[in-house]
Amino acid sequence: MVKDHLKEPFQLVLKEYLDVCPRGRHAHTFFELIYIVSGTGVQSINELQMPYREGDLFLVPPNDNHLFTIHTTTQFFFIRFNTAYIQNTRKDDELLQHLEIVLQNSRNEPESILNNEPDRLFVGSLMERIIREHLANQLYSKELIKQLVNTLLVIVARNSAPITPFYLLAAL
Repeated sequence: MVKDHLKEPFQLVLKEYLDVCPRGRHAHTFFELIYIVSGTGVQSINELQMPYREGDLFLVPPNDNHLFTIHTTTQFFFIRFNTAYIQNTRKDDELLQHLEIVLQNSRNEPESILNNEPDRLFVGSLMERIIREHLANQLYSKELIKQLVNTLLVIVARNSAPITPFYLLAAL
């Protein structure tokens, strides 16, 4: 099995429309957020399978193997980052420290990590903006992309955090 490495703390990759997953089953030494721009199929992480559709967002932690079986032509957007990216972003920000813990302990099943429709809609708009900035590569695009990705990572943390039942919150 192929294992990919990231030479920089952060990388964006927009794949052209695909009918077949060119990589086959593989793993990497970094975190990978995979956004489904369009298309349908099945995402497999560590032999667990789940259908995917436009607007889904997956988190693949380091060393997990994964594969896409494409049913309809799919466009993927990959945001790849390592722990150095998170640590260097803002060391004093408590929320990003919490995010680092969530990511380090993540062993996600292959389902989309977006748990609610408002976040799904927000992430769709956010990803569209990130992709446009990435393709335009204008003055300050890199700085804007970094801020947008940080916003995305906060949404990932919120959707990855355990939910406290309402009756427990009422007791506080």
